[in-house]
Amino acid sequence: MLDRLTQIEADLKQAAERSDYEAVDRMALEFGDTARRLLSTLPPAEILTTAQRVLDTLEWTRMVVLTGRANTAQELRSIPFVNRYLASSRSNSLGVQMDA
Repeated sequence: MLDRLTQIEADLKQAAERSDYEAVDRMALEFGDTARRLLSTLPPAEILTTAQRVLDTLEWTRMVVLTGRANTAQELRSIPFVNRYLASSRSNSLGVQMDA
């Protein structure tokens, strides 16, 4: 079962790195379920180490996803068309725009 956990961990990290958020969601749940089953079979001396590995992997995944989403948001803000649209929607509270 440790081999399965290692494989899911690798797949989870790859999904996070390629910003495949649906796969990240699915694999994070699978990773947690597999870890829970594995932890129930481990001797007490190995539980803490394995639990810390799971927590570290999930925290790493969270940071990669947050960074990816922040980068995507920054890229969208840098597109001139989006900037014009956002600027006009902020300054025009009535929702009507007239071009002269």
